[in-house]
Amino acid sequence: MSKYLLNRIIQIPERSMKEHFLCLFSSTLEFNNLFCSFKGEGTGAVRHLFSHHILKPEKTPLENNVWGTEKSSGTFSTLFKSRLLNAKKYLQVPFEIRLMNKMEKNHS
Repeated sequence: MSKYLLNRIIQIPERSMKEHFLCLFSSTLEFNNLFCSFKGEGTGAVRHLFSHHILKPEKTPLENNVWGTEKSSGTFSTLFKSRLLNAKKYLQVPFEIRLMNKMEKNHS
């Protein structure tokens, strides 16, 4: 299924949009490989490739739903919302996080 999605993304004529979707597709691969596993029974959540500090193939690998459902993680639709849309919102109103000294008071 992933190859169909990739083939359609490659056909997007506008370069900037194509690059955004290629980055998003790359993120879905973190959750669609032999190193992924379930977080818990019935949750729909998937542990991604980098959830552990070593590359350890799972005894029971899974194939994640590329498109996504309401309760899925690491799918195209959920990453579109959580990563791409959030990045676009940040570009509209960028901010920096700053640690405050104990002596400082937050005046915001």
